[in-house]
Parts: sequence; structure tokens; C-alpha cells
Amino acid sequence: MRRIRTRGPQFCATFSADSKLLVTCGGDGVARIWNVDSGERQLSLRGHSGWVLSGTFSPDGTLLATTGADATARVWDTTTGAAVAVLSGVRGYPAVFSSGGSLLAAGGSVVEARTGDPIANVATVGKPAVSTLSPDGSLVATMSFSGAGALFRCDLCRPLPRLLALAKQRLAG
Repeated sequence: MRRIRTRGPQFCATFSADSKLLVTCGGDGVARIWNVDSGERQLSLRGHSGWVLSGTFSPDGTLLATTGADATARVWDTTTGAAVAVLSGVRGYPAVFSSGGSLLAAGGSVVEARTGDPIANVATVGKPAVSTLSPDGSLVATMSFSGAGALFRCDLCRPLPRLLALAKQRLAG
């Protein structure tokens, strides 16, 4: 057993897909990435102005998405600790990566994970607290704290080869 020491309340503890990294989300506004083998803190990620509520690794472990009580989602490089994207107005948690890791769903938005560039806004039903992407990237589901939810078709959320095939199909038809 390895002990991990941090300060104050923690709101998440999530492993990377390869179980080599662990993120903890603090009430002090700091997300911490831990090396599982050594138990040592690898990075302290500062940027949220309030509690960090969730942390989710991309499938390949190179990115980490956090959401905070400050209504932001942040995407971090897990090697350098640099913030690569910041999304404002995210009232929900957690943020979820697509199966390929290129897209991020947070609250009612779908964005390009490495830049934060908007792909789709699906915040039309209630105030989405959680969003998820289907494994093939064609659907987005949202749910709010009030119980309102929706399913959206998201052709723009598909990987580039599927988008090109869809465009060719629509141009031919």
C-alpha cells in the first residue's frame, strides 16, 4: 500500500486508462497528478478559482480534463502540466473525452480537446450538468439536475474520415 498525502477535501480520484497515473481533485482549487508506481505527486495543476470537482484522463493519458466550481473546464497536458484549453460557462461535471480522445463533452458543449474550439452546442434542453459522447461519436446525450435530458445527433462530432464520407454522401445525393 502507498499513502498519498494532500490537503483538505478531495472530490475525485480517477485512474488513467493504463493505471499509471491518478488524479485527485481538491477543495483548494488544485488538481494533482500522482505516479501510481512511486506514490509521488507528479504535477500540481492550478487554474481553477474554486473547488476542482472532477478529473478525467483522455484514453491515451496525454490529456486531463478537470471541471470546477468556478464554472470552467480545463484541459491539461499530463506531461508538462500546461493548460491547453479553458472552457467557460461549464456548469456540469464531469467532462468526458470521446473514445479517440480528440473531442471533449462538458456541460452542454462539445469541443476539440486540444484547443477548446467549439464543435457543437447541445445546451438547448434544461441546463445540462453532464454530457457524454457515444463510442462512434455520432450522438451526444445530456442530462440536467432537474431531470431534463436530450439525445442529439452530432455529425460534426465524428472522426474526420467519417465526416468526409458523410460530406461525399450528401453532395452525391
